[in-house]
Amino acid sequence: MRNLFVTMLIASCAWAALASGTAPQPFKISISTQKSEVKAGTDVWVKVSVTNTSNHVMDMSANINDMIGVNPNYTFDVRNSAGSPAQKRTYKHLELATGSPIFRSLKPGESLTDEQNLSRLDDFSQPGIYQIQVSQRVSDNDKDVVIRSNTITVTVTP
Repeated sequence: MRNLFVTMLIASCAWAALASGTAPQPFKISISTQKSEVKAGTDVWVKVSVTNTSNHVMDMSANINDMIGVNPNYTFDVRNSAGSPAQKRTYKHLELATGSPIFRSLKPGESLTDEQNLSRLDDFSQPGIYQIQVSQRVSDNDKDVVIRSNTITVTVTP
């Protein structure tokens, strides 16, 4: 009886942590840039750092589209000074592009850093101030948690 009570107590605490959003996140993600000011039409590069904060190995593999060259596991939110999403770049026949698989994993406590050229995804030809944040899902399940990074600012000058 006592074991059942302890089990139920542990389960209810875990459920409460999940429901309140305080469950530990399996990784943290942050972004930075070496150039916070760039000229219109030039490339905007960001460094994405992911750290495994879980107690298990994480699969960080990806198939990088050779036409775009950006890790598809990352979702970038780029907004102009009005708070509107930046204009996305379009590619003809993107579905026909080849890919380059990268196979990698992160052990608990390990980090990796990717440099991503956001100019391949968004149009930075218009001067202004852009807010950039990246997110990544915990799993392939669309209903699973999304972990967001810090927000950085990039100023595009004429």
